[in-house]
Amino acid sequence: MATFDPFPIVPISRRSKTWHSAWLLGVWPITIMFLVFTARFEDVIGSRRDFMPFRDTKAALGAPDVTHVSVGFPLARDFTSIYLISVICLTVAITHSQWRRMSEVPAALTSAGVLRVRDQARLGPEQGILGIRRTIRKHKASQELPIDTLLQAANRRILKMGRLTPALVIIAFLGSLAVALGQKRNGIYSAFYGEGNPASTVALSAYDSWWANFDHPATFALYYVLLAVGIYLVLVQNTVGLIAIWTILGLNATYEFHLDYTNADGNFGWSSVSSVYRTVLSSLALQGSALGFTMIALGGENWPWVASMIAVWCVMLPATTVGPLVVFRGLNRSARAKAIQEISSTWPGRSRAEVAAEIDQVRRAKAHPLRPWPGLQFSAFFLLILWPLVLTLIQVYFSVRGTK
Repeated sequence: MATFDPFPIVPISRRSKTWHSAWLLGVWPITIMFLVFTARFEDVIGSRRDFMPFRDTKAALGAPDVTHVSVGFPLARDFTSIYLISVICLTVAITHSQWRRMSEVPAALTSAGVLRVRDQARLGPEQGILGIRRTIRKHKASQELPIDTLLQAANRRILKMGRLTPALVIIAFLGSLAVALGQKRNGIYSAFYGEGNPASTVALSAYDSWWANFDHPATFALYYVLLAVGIYLVLVQNTVGLIAIWTILGLNATYEFHLDYTNADGNFGWSSVSSVYRTVLSSLALQGSALGFTMIALGGENWPWVASMIAVWCVMLPATTVGPLVVFRGLNRSARAKAIQEISSTWPGRSRAEVAAEIDQVRRAKAHPLRPWPGLQFSAFFLLILWPLVLTLIQVYFSVRGTK
């Protein structure tokens, strides 16, 4: 049986398939230590007195009683950049874990018996647009199971994107360079100084004293290389996510989804999907918070970059959350109806009480493929949407206030 293999999209990651994802958490402390070493080399590390996240957060939120401080941003004060770099490092481990779990899903669902081939594939206009119809026609001309055809097609797409790695790397570095030029031209952190300060003047002064500006080549290079790595990770992770959703849509068109009522995984055979979705939500939460902090760092003066990041977010978030919700809607209702129909067909030769008990068990069963933690599915979804959008409104507010 074919499997879903995301790792070829990053050529250097192919040998890491068998690694424990937890090992990659070591990237975080190693990167932070190297960052501190480089900042000390450039003499821009600062001191404990410069660490003032609560004061700066209050200033960004417009609190009236913020202590006045001089403009200056050594590494010790720049908690937003430290958080952003930490998210990039953690995303490496989360992405690896997500891809390993994705590769295990087809075998897990097949062994649980929750996928049953439809007598007639359900192909609508959307399947034609997405190329699923063409893939299914190729399946009919072969002796393969539909799932094998879909997985092989998905893997070919991943391999094609892997061959585009140089282009993706160039895009990532161009994005990082665009942010660097925007920060140099417009400044940063104007929201940290409250009212009574010309936003543009403060932003440029903050950049001039920033630990990663053009005047500090070592820390400048390290910061923007890490930012490019983060952009590249977002590109490949979302590409794999879209291909995975394409595969799920293909499975939904060719298979009926059932529940395994005797499965001890706690989700009636669908725990492998829940495990993947857990990493999806974790990654989205980290990326959403990093986006929010990045918007604070760029400030209202860099609104074109803020708007572009929000646009990407608004496109990718629904694709990776609403898409699976659409696919799995009605799963329990249809699975229960089919199971009850099958049980009823075995009525002859069985006692009424036995059949009634089995039907009652089926009616009480409810799988949640997209609920990695109880009660978190929809609350997390709306939180992830609102957090960056609220911060965007805050940035617009400060930008407008700063021009008055």
